[in-house]
Amino acid sequence: MHSWLRFLALSLFITGVVGSAWIVAEDQPPGAENPPAADPGQSLTPESLEALLTSMNYRVTRQEASTGGPFFAVQATVGGQKYPITLCVLTADPRMLYFSMALGTVEDPAQIGADKALALLSENNRITPAHFAFDPELKQFFLFTIISNSGVTKQLLLQEFGRIATISERAKSAWNK
Repeated sequence: MHSWLRFLALSLFITGVVGSAWIVAEDQPPGAENPPAADPGQSLTPESLEALLTSMNYRVTRQEASTGGPFFAVQATVGGQKYPITLCVLTADPRMLYFSMALGTVEDPAQIGADKALALLSENNRITPAHFAFDPELKQFFLFTIISNSGVTKQLLLQEFGRIATISERAKSAWNK
């Protein structure tokens, strides 16, 4: 493996911890009422996160993980485009709500140009705590971010979905084939 690619993989994993747009929950009827807001200091549990996403009319797919608790996958619609976003409350650190989005795959990681790698590293510097990462085993790029798991509301989740979509689109030329 080229040394710059090893550097890229390591840098992307170390870079950080795991814009608004029009956002519509999948199949949400117009004028649907917001679920009650969480108390400012209240944290979501995996069960209450799943219930909140369901109350937002998302089709929630629960994925059991071998460690860290369940993950919940949704298709967030932002600006008419769907984005596959996975959320979780890790049992190891329930103070944070973790988001991930699988991005493009690469058949031959050695063919990732240095210009694309540097573009993602530069973007990581600008978007922290969100960051791009590359999984060499899956040969796939990911976008990760976190927010405080305190007082999470429907509006906060929608804002974060919009931010994730905006970040992924802005850097699409660097992670897309």
